Amino acid sequence: MRLFTDRHAMTASIPLPSRSGDPDSHRLATLAIGDDAEAARTLLLSAYARSGSIEVLTEQVIEPAARHLGDLWSDDDCGEYEVTLGLCRLQTFMRDISAGSVPDLHRDPLVVLVAPLPAEIHLLGATLGAEAALKAGWETHVRFPPTDEALKQIVATNWFDAIDLSLSPSLQREHRLAGMEQMISAVRRASQNPALIVVVGGRAFYDRLASKTDVGADGVHRSATGLASSVSRAFGNSDSENITPLH
Repeated sequence: MRLFTDRHAMTASIPLPSRSGDPDSHRLATLAIGDDAEAARTLLLSAYARSGSIEVLTEQVIEPAARHLGDLWSDDDCGEYEVTLGLCRLQTFMRDISAGSVPDLHRDPLVVLVAPLPAEIHLLGATLGAEAALKAGWETHVRFPPTDEALKQIVATNWFDAIDLSLSPSLQREHRLAGMEQMISAVRRASQNPALIVVVGGRAFYDRLASKTDVGADGVHRSATGLASSVSRAFGNSDSENITPLH
């Protein structure tokens, strides 16, 4: 996998992220990059049993763990290989937990594309976003486009009411914000839907390094659990169940 190595360019002039979070999330991050992956899985399953909710698990344990991995990296306590490994494990564990959940589609659901920004190697944000979109009862398509051209081809050949684009949930990726703005503009031009809604997420938006206006999006969510409400607000509707698709 291609890893970013210019750490100084990534962190120059960027405020330090918050170090607060559920203690389980810090333990989970440490275990996820350790030698005993099963210990991390066991911890996550225990946290899920206590919360009883994928949404609570996502917002209070998994996403904070992902950010803590980024904090470990910024403190030189691990490399980006370890961050990527930890995120892959969290993504796998999350899929295992949610595998038995099959939400019902709405009668006339939104058609939503969930994808990381092309070339973003940290895919956990898109996985969590897809879970949120499925729970909202939407027809959810998850893609991992390797290039800008691939993403433009996807929206040019398929109808979508909305797109969720994500950056890393661990690292701030401030250097990619200008490219995200350009990509969103290009996606709108390529889209079959002239009224396409675009929402965004990632560590950069959690840490408020950028707003939706900065990247030309219609909405932003600081947690994947807020994806549905972000799309709803962009449609001018506070209730995600009552959005009328344009297709």
